[in-house]
Amino acid sequence: MKKFLKILLIVVPAVVVVGTATFLLVYKYKNTKSDDGEKSIIVEVPDGLFDGHKS
Repeated sequence: MKKFLKILLIVVPAVVVVGTATFLLVYKYKNTKSDDGEKSIIVEVPDGLFDGHKS
């Protein structure tokens, strides 16, 4: 019985931590999506980055 309780003491917190982490990741991911389904993370690109070095 003691062995079973020791296993529970390890497994239960691990499951809680993994569940919480998964929930937070999903929640965060859903919050970064805009209404049209695209991520609303804005990346600023410097001017001329895609122009190359053509003269």
